[in-house]
Amino acid sequence: MRFPSGIAAPRVVRRVAPGFLVGLACALSAFAQGGAIAVKEVATPNLGEAYAGQTAVADNASTAYLNPAGMTRLAGSETLIGGQVAALGVHFQPNSFSTMKGSDGGDIREYALLPGTYVVRRLTDRLRAGFSFNAPIGLSLDYSEDWVGRYLSRHISMAILEFHPSVGVRVNRWLSLGFGGAIQRASLTQKQAGNNSLFVPGSPDGLIHARHHDWGFGTQYGALIEPSQRTRIGVTYRSYIKYVMQGTIEMEGVTPALAARLARNGKSDNRMRMPQAADVSLYHDVTDRFALLTDVGWTAWRHFGEKTYTLPSGAKNTVHRKWRDTFRIGLGMRRKLNNRHMLQAGVSYDSNPVSYWDRTPDLPVDRQIRYATGWQYIWKPGLILGFAVSYANLGAARLDTPYNPMQGKLAGKYELARLPFVSLTMQFK
Repeated sequence: MRFPSGIAAPRVVRRVAPGFLVGLACALSAFAQGGAIAVKEVATPNLGEAYAGQTAVADNASTAYLNPAGMTRLAGSETLIGGQVAALGVHFQPNSFSTMKGSDGGDIREYALLPGTYVVRRLTDRLRAGFSFNAPIGLSLDYSEDWVGRYLSRHISMAILEFHPSVGVRVNRWLSLGFGGAIQRASLTQKQAGNNSLFVPGSPDGLIHARHHDWGFGTQYGALIEPSQRTRIGVTYRSYIKYVMQGTIEMEGVTPALAARLARNGKSDNRMRMPQAADVSLYHDVTDRFALLTDVGWTAWRHFGEKTYTLPSGAKNTVHRKWRDTFRIGLGMRRKLNNRHMLQAGVSYDSNPVSYWDRTPDLPVDRQIRYATGWQYIWKPGLILGFAVSYANLGAARLDTPYNPMQGKLAGKYELARLPFVSLTMQFK
């Protein structure tokens, strides 16, 4: 392909390990995990309560992931297998302050199938071992090719698979402690258009395509306090997880002038940090058939997205996404209809991690409100089936990026942002 000026459009591939040439406005640090862009839904029956009381419920094998201390409440060995479908929907509407030209991006529809497997094995009367495998992040955002913000972001997809071994020990009648290790495989793909017309007027857009991946490791600590047979209190802490992303950047149809301009931005070490988080939950049996669940949580997003560039002069330049910590609150209930059927319901709220003037189109996050309901059915002794649905209202995020001569200014609002889930689970006791 040749541009109108007669300059050949190069196809450049750069191998990254760990630093890489970058001029992307969305800095390729885009990715994370509790409020913000994290999803609580990890294919467990607790989805039916919007994960209210998640670290105190401890009545199935998924406690190996949610709070390993809760494994001591399980009488014997158990296995839980779950799967869920997520369907992200959002519409972007630019306003008159936006200087970028193009379509509004239209309606975005993205789907994902997220699995979960949880196993608990009884070792002694006081000791349990567990293992979990799930996908705490597995969604993407794909804009149309000519949308107004294409020079900032055209596509982003994130996938994190987590392997989670854990142990739980009962200290005494009312206290259990747990420990888990998070082993994560993270993959990130991003695309953005290259504005060739800045250097060769009338030229079509180029494409910058980045793929990165890495392994990360973290820890989890949990406690389960049982002051009475009707009441449980769960407490958990998850450490941060560091990544040094490696991969490739391809530039297709980018003019030499634009490629040279990107090169002057220098190299990035492309380090990322998944935030630390803590949660306190309460489970209480009001009667033999009715229970209330609640929890509060905190996630340290303030260090998310920090990135250091080494300029050609050798100077260091650190940029931040300017996110803030988030908090979460959830309230749920369970109602046993009889010895085989149980209904669930819940609602939760996660606060907004970023102001609209710091929000970016690759991660246009806002506050989250979840509504959920579920049903569990004892099909036969040792086998429990679960069905749950959740609807997350992702807010109406406003966006107003600073003017940049390479991309222009993008301003507008994300409308009708929602994320429904449908989940099926099977518990083998």
